[in-house]
Amino acid sequence: MESNSDFDNKSTIEQSTKEIIRTFAGKTAFKWDNYESSPNLEICNLGLTVKKCLSTDTADIARSTSGYTEGIHIFKVNWPKKKRGEVAIIGVSTDQVPVCRSQIVQIFDSNEVLLGWDIVNNQSFFNGNLIKNYPKDRNPNYAVPENFYMILDLDKGILAFRTDDEEFGFCYCELNSIFAEQGIKLYPVINLTSAGSEVTVVEIHNSSHDPSKRRIGMLLEMSVKWRMLNSMMIHKSSDKVNVILQIIQEFLELNFMVRDDLWMYKTYLKMMTKLDDTRALNLFQIFSLTQIRDSVGVQCFIAVSRLMYYYTWGNALFPIALVNQKCLDTIIDTFQIMPKLSIAQDVKSEILVNSIGLLHNLSKVTIIKDEIIRKRIHGILENYCDTIAYPPTVCLISVMTLGNVLYSDNRQAWIVPEKLLEILVELTIKAIKEGHAKFSTMYVFPREALETLLAILDCAENCHFLLKRNLIGILNDALIQLSNDNVCLELAQQCLNKLFTLIVMTHEGKDQQYRKIVKVNGLVDVLKKLDERDFNYLSMTSKICLYKIQKFTIGKIKGECILENLSRRFLKEYINIDNKSYLLNQYDKCYCPVCHSIRNEAEGVSHGIPPRYHSLPIGWFRFALKIPSQAKSERASETWHRAFHGTRVDRVYTILRQEELLLPGEMTADGHRIKELPGHYNNDNKPEGFNTKRIFVSPSLRYANYYSPGKQ
Repeated sequence: MESNSDFDNKSTIEQSTKEIIRTFAGKTAFKWDNYESSPNLEICNLGLTVKKCLSTDTADIARSTSGYTEGIHIFKVNWPKKKRGEVAIIGVSTDQVPVCRSQIVQIFDSNEVLLGWDIVNNQSFFNGNLIKNYPKDRNPNYAVPENFYMILDLDKGILAFRTDDEEFGFCYCELNSIFAEQGIKLYPVINLTSAGSEVTVVEIHNSSHDPSKRRIGMLLEMSVKWRMLNSMMIHKSSDKVNVILQIIQEFLELNFMVRDDLWMYKTYLKMMTKLDDTRALNLFQIFSLTQIRDSVGVQCFIAVSRLMYYYTWGNALFPIALVNQKCLDTIIDTFQIMPKLSIAQDVKSEILVNSIGLLHNLSKVTIIKDEIIRKRIHGILENYCDTIAYPPTVCLISVMTLGNVLYSDNRQAWIVPEKLLEILVELTIKAIKEGHAKFSTMYVFPREALETLLAILDCAENCHFLLKRNLIGILNDALIQLSNDNVCLELAQQCLNKLFTLIVMTHEGKDQQYRKIVKVNGLVDVLKKLDERDFNYLSMTSKICLYKIQKFTIGKIKGECILENLSRRFLKEYINIDNKSYLLNQYDKCYCPVCHSIRNEAEGVSHGIPPRYHSLPIGWFRFALKIPSQAKSERASETWHRAFHGTRVDRVYTILRQEELLLPGEMTADGHRIKELPGHYNNDNKPEGFNTKRIFVSPSLRYANYYSPGKQ
């Protein structure tokens, strides 16, 4: 008996779809939005299935009812192979993307934000432009299975896809910094182009923090206690000291309870600053410092300093509020009083660790770092690095703080005592292996350890010592064991690049003592694996490390530059500007991994007054522009800080003609009015007091690139 294959396939598809709906319907709030989807689409099966029944010349989008700014969201997708059509895209978008377009291939205008994967052609798109082939390691004819998963992790900023048996890798990264942290919601979307297309999507996991589950009762209780604490600190009631210490202890314990819940942590910080901008906290610290020769005064000072230390971790809100209330002056007074105090050494050590630890957290905020330098606090910290005069904990936290504070030019002559380098190496090894390393009363995390190493490696003498302590092997372990942490991977790669830069220099000087040291088992293989990552920056940095290894092992770089010719061709064909009027070709520079490695340069430099670090545009080609007369008179190339601004190709010529970037609301020479981008703050949607009439720039080219859609 022969079977009717079309009938069997149809029955199988319907059975699979019904099984998914039966399993998950009613268990998820996720649905496709009838009102925010193309009228050419039909939404059925309890809002989980999207169909395109009619043949049209449009690309039709279905958008979900739910948008997200946080959490991990996993969607199960059932997309039958015979119901995909010519283009079948699944991804996320802002709520500004039109749901019906007359174009099929380039379905999204460059002003809208949409990221997606075309499962028919195995390509990823950003704002309608082809970004890359995805999955990367599949041939173009790879057939995506009918059942697969979309993973939207907004805690880590990742959009990825997989099946039950295999992962496809990251499709997009850094969505948290571009969208989530700006409060811009991302909505799951589907694009259907052909009649007969049909897809079913259900959300099977949602880790977004439900406000009803966020310990609101505890939040209200602690809000009352914070007001009580502020009142008692202002009145400095001696009979209330025990109550003050008890409430401070509760807030110290609370810090660890809510730190992993970003919403709760930010809520507490806002609560603690909004009441009086930390004025009472600062006044009580000053009062406690005047009473520090008394045992009760010592207890109060340590408690309030520790509270400041803990709550300045990982944010800018609380540190800025404290510094606005002259917290840095209190820290300076503390350092001046310490030598005169007749108290136990362990108590002195605890006071210093809390004060310097607070300074360490404050120094991560750029404007505070400048203030620390202006007040010359870094000179005091250098004294606390004396391992003979001070305990190791005080010395170590001082080194970590100096790593944040010192400008790169100063770090080149910053020789760290070998004893502290040994301690830092041991703590780094443990932090990489276990996730953190405890040292006396402080904890060191992998990111902090790697950030400190990166700063220390600006000094050649520190590099030489750490090379002999197998730092390359330790960094290789970091690349392996911290493979899911892109920030730590970047830091480890940057450390390797600094070490390799030194080795290339010594190798070219006929000193080959480090050639054996670099032969760490598996390092080249690990770097090659990272080079294959979808995350562009990791890939670029891996290439540079590999090229530098080639340079000091075989004496030359095996690679050639293809970027310059492509860039010059692009400039001629797409931008079409007059070289003589706008460009200074003698200052053009290629930053492809090959050219950058041949020059043996660092990955970033400092410019401006005061010096500000910015990363070099690795992977890009620089066309040098003639400086406008106003910028020339202000010595812009010497005094201004470097920043990047993303724009569209068709706007470049207009910007050059204007000789400046315009604010929202202003008109260009060709009659175009500048508007805020979709999803950005505007007059109708902005925080209180926020001025939207600004030009947005960034020291990160990667960030600016998100607002500069490319051309193939």
